[in-house]
Amino acid sequence: MSEWCTPELIREALEAVRASIRSYLAANCKRTLSMARLAGQQKVKLEYHGFYRHYRPTPAFPKFTEAIKYLSTCMETRTVDVDGIEVDTSTEGVAYATISISRLEELCQELQSQPQAGAG
Repeated sequence: MSEWCTPELIREALEAVRASIRSYLAANCKRTLSMARLAGQQKVKLEYHGFYRHYRPTPAFPKFTEAIKYLSTCMETRTVDVDGIEVDTSTEGVAYATISISRLEELCQELQSQPQAGAG
């Protein structure tokens, strides 16, 4: 592990990625789950392009891809588990996150029960 890899920055990168994925799912859960069920899928692959507009920059990681690259370098692994979602940290080709239908159902239910931002 590189000397510039710190536990604090790893946590920051993981949380930034987690928040982006959860925000994306909060907006797209029903549609994604419906399509996966209709197709009879057991797992769903979500391309990172969908996460970009839901990403909230942090001081250390102004872009989603920077957080992913940091995790790839510091954790020295191709995948990282984030909330039961397998996040591909590869920097080659099209990157994606993989989630089982059962975990997607759980997250959708959890996200639907949370109050929406800006709701008063």
